[in-house]
Amino acid sequence: MLKKLIDEKIRGKDYSQLEIARVIYIELGKVLSFSTDYLHNYNYDFFQNVDYKTFNQNQIVCRIWTQLYEQLLKKYGIKCRALVDRHSYVEFWIDGVLWIADATYGAYTDLSRIKNSDDTNYFGISVTQIKSNQPNINYEKTKPILEQVDKKIGYAIEKEKLKKLKNRLMQIKNNTFDIEKEMGIECHSVGEKVLLKLEYLFQTLGIMSNGYYESKSYVYEIEECILTKEEMKLVKGTELIRINKKNRVDKVQVISVNLSNGQYSYYLLSPNLKIRKVSEKDIVSLAILGYGIDENSIPGINYPNYFIESCRSEQGSIFKKFKLFRESPYLKKYDVIQARTL
Repeated sequence: MLKKLIDEKIRGKDYSQLEIARVIYIELGKVLSFSTDYLHNYNYDFFQNVDYKTFNQNQIVCRIWTQLYEQLLKKYGIKCRALVDRHSYVEFWIDGVLWIADATYGAYTDLSRIKNSDDTNYFGISVTQIKSNQPNINYEKTKPILEQVDKKIGYAIEKEKLKKLKNRLMQIKNNTFDIEKEMGIECHSVGEKVLLKLEYLFQTLGIMSNGYYESKSYVYEIEECILTKEEMKLVKGTELIRINKKNRVDKVQVISVNLSNGQYSYYLLSPNLKIRKVSEKDIVSLAILGYGIDENSIPGINYPNYFIESCRSEQGSIFKKFKLFRESPYLKKYDVIQARTL
């Protein structure tokens, strides 16, 4: 439970109020992920009220995160207030100075950054606050202050590991590290080189132990460390969605790499699994499992003649229409594919 987790991180430590606020921010970021149900499940209760003492979920949206963070700040005597509108976040005051905590803002959110030991972007100031020209916030002073705070609470050590990985990836990107020699493979085209770099990257990342959005955002962010702008043009991501029998939203990401002449390689990204290479038949099997795949969603795929594109109901909930035939060779893989991808 959150209460026990946070108490253990703070109890007995000589932390200032700013350091306590930062510890809470980091620890929440490690255990909470943005909900895949939000926007895709009409039964999702966006306005639910939560209590940090009893909260035991791991998927949240901005309003839930805001409630939890505000309650925890108040528990430790930190003056704060929640701002709840189309997007929710928290303002708090340290020695009369206004700070911002906004962990769920943007695509590559601070939830993603924290899970992957990256620098945060929305603790101290957020994009929403930059637009509103708040006079109390000094962005230039925020980063060096946080660097000292992160050293005190131990987060700086975690960030150092990511910096080392990014440095190695940049060496590959800049051709100061021979990836072909390292992998024992000679490339004859740009597409083959991109594929080799991604193979190296995915092997290095290992299991994506974060939530769906956090895993996806992190992979695409870090790809830019190893691929040039021209190489990035050959890589495409397609999000596949379904609502399962428990009325929960499952999502997977298909990463397609354009090798040449209409030839593609495919990878599947989903939480708690390694990013792995999949075949065209595997992707068709995902369609049979009810994921929202359209005829033109993923380049290079030749769907069987009984494939019918996905559609949306008037309520906004996603439904799929597929004709399933017992003689289909893909149905034999149902249990295997389900175990591998969900």
